[in-house]
Formats: sequence, C-alpha cells, structure tokens
Amino acid sequence: MKKLFAVLASLAILAAFAVPAAAQEGDMEARLKALEEAFQCSWKFYGSARMTTFWEKNDRLQSVTGLDDDTDMTWAMQGNSRIGASVKLGDVSGRFEYGHTSANGATLRLLYGEWNFGAGKLLLGQDYTPMTFWVSNQVWGSDNDLLGFGQQYHGREQQIKLIFGNFQIAAINPVTNKAVVGFTQADIDTTIPKLAASYDIKGGPVKARISGAYQTYDVVQIVGGVEDEQGVDAWQIAAGMIYDIGPFFLKGDLYYGENLRNIGQSTVASVADRAYWNGTNIIDSETLGFALVAGFKMNDSIIFEAGYGQANNEVEDGGFKLSQDVKSYYLNATINLAKNVFIVPEIGKLDYGDIEQTGLADADQGDMKYFGAKWQINF
Repeated sequence: MKKLFAVLASLAILAAFAVPAAAQEGDMEARLKALEEAFQCSWKFYGSARMTTFWEKNDRLQSVTGLDDDTDMTWAMQGNSRIGASVKLGDVSGRFEYGHTSANGATLRLLYGEWNFGAGKLLLGQDYTPMTFWVSNQVWGSDNDLLGFGQQYHGREQQIKLIFGNFQIAAINPVTNKAVVGFTQADIDTTIPKLAASYDIKGGPVKARISGAYQTYDVVQIVGGVEDEQGVDAWQIAAGMIYDIGPFFLKGDLYYGENLRNIGQSTVASVADRAYWNGTNIIDSETLGFALVAGFKMNDSIIFEAGYGQANNEVEDGGFKLSQDVKSYYLNATINLAKNVFIVPEIGKLDYGDIEQTGLADADQGDMKYFGAKWQINF
C-alpha cells in the first residue's frame, strides 16, 4: 500500500509540472494549482526582507570601554526577516517559518500543526504564546517593539494549545535557563509545563486581550555533600488594548508579576527582575511594566507613531531593597513607497535608569540615543 501511494504521489507531481503554460508568467501558478488539486490541499508562501540602518550613541556608562561616549552604525539584515508557508488540508492546517541569522544561516521561528475539531482547535508545535499582544511598532533593534521596556511578550515557544473562539490556553515548554541570583545551581527539576491563557475582547473600534501565565520548577544545589532543593515560582498577568477612531489610534498594555525573567518575559534590566537566593530562601522579585502608543494615519502613504514604555523592577528582603527602572521612547513614521514596500525612519532613546540598593549610592546605568530607519519589502 505504501509503495502504491508513493507511485501515485510521484505521478501527481510529474503531472503537475507537465501542465502546459499559456504564458511564462502564469506557469508556476498553474503548476502549484495542479499540485493543490492533486493533494487536495492549499499552500500559501510568504516572506519579508528587512534591513536595519541605524546610528546609535551610547553614553559613557553604556559604551564598551566605559570611558567615553561611543557612536556606532548598524547596517544589516534584520534577524526577523523571514520566509515561510501556510498549508491547509481539510480540517488540518500547518505553518512553518524561518528567520535570518547574523551568520547568514536560518533559524526556526514557527513550526506547528493545527486541527479544527469543530468546537475548537488543537495546536501542536512552536508558536506565539497567549502572552503575545502587540501594541508598539518601535523599529530600532530589529523591530524591538518596546520589548523589555513595557511590552508584554514571552516569545515563540513549544506548546500544546487549545483555542475556543476568543479563548486560548496553552501548556508550554517551561523556561528553566534563567538562573536564580546567588544560587549555585547543580540541577533543575520540572514536573508541570508552563501554563498560559488569554481571552480576546473585540467590539467596534476596540480590540483587547487579558492574559496570564504561571510556572514552577525546583533548583538543586549541593551543600556539604547533600542536595538542597528550592522551589522557583513565577507568574504574570497582563492586559492590552487597541482603540481606533478615524485616522487616530491609541494602544497600550500593562503587566505585573513575580520573577518575570524566570518565566520568559522579555526584560532588559540588570537586576531585580528575577528570583534571588538570600542564603536561606528564594526571594521573589516584582515587576510592573506598561506601554503607551499613539498614532495618526495622515493618508494611505504615511502613518505617524509615538510610543513610551517603562518597566519597574524590585526585590525586597526584610530591610534590604534592590531596584531598577528602565524606560524607552520613540517617534517614527511609516512611509509606504508601494504596495508591500515601506521605510520607517525613527528617532528614540533607551534609558537604563539607576540601580538602587540599600546601603549603597545609586549607580547610573546610562542610556543610548539612536536615529535611522528600517526598510522592508513583503512578498
């Protein structure tokens, strides 16, 4: 039976590529359509080429030497340039997507299959988590989107996800590669996956999402030849909203949680965003982040946007307190040169704040100013 199927599949492919073309321009479309008919499935390929061209000025505290301000240029293909495809076969569909790496290689961004069983959908593979709700279009840093500065985001992770209309819940590969500060980790034990869920609200000019995530695992250290096991719990709740009214739009999100670096939330803070070990117990950090974005669509060719984001990180243990607040703001304009071709000039600043610690003077972490543009062609 397997041999028969292989023969039939081979004949179908040969037949597809033997389809006579009325013109060279429509040749490939005819062949792909013949393939779709032969296998009773549909394919949709897509891609996005993106270049980042920015000049960045790091102040002395953010420079490599730490002695003077440092100005550098970035002129490269963005890491989130991509190529991929979606495929559908009856109630089953799937998608894959690869991105560019600095070593001129490829990295897997998305790979999942999805089954529509009527009452809902079952998704297996690597996809965006329910903690994803984009509000920012900050393009510096390969579309940084205020990541670490108030934009909620847990990345594209391996998961089993159930989707019922506007509600989704996922069991996700746990994040265990973020160390507990001060803990000499010899082993990690996991018993349950990371859990996340979200609910979308849509009505008129408003689109919103409320979401939450929880994760727990144990870290093990060896003390005097004996294992010492400690639990690391992390959780996060978030809400985001997009409000469109005529040519204007307003977007924002807000999130709060404990040990957010340990659960996988994007963060740029140097301290106070993860779990700490005080020699006896695990001490939880707390993070409050938010982002506000406003924009104006002047016409079909130009869209202006301004954004601000901030994340406040703190850990407290008795009379000891450690904290760091980071913030970023930007102004840009998306200029459409043609269909699927656009440039986004942008100017902005990243401020890494001060590290404040009980008993010590505040330590300024410096800032970075930038200007330049992103160039993008979708195909």
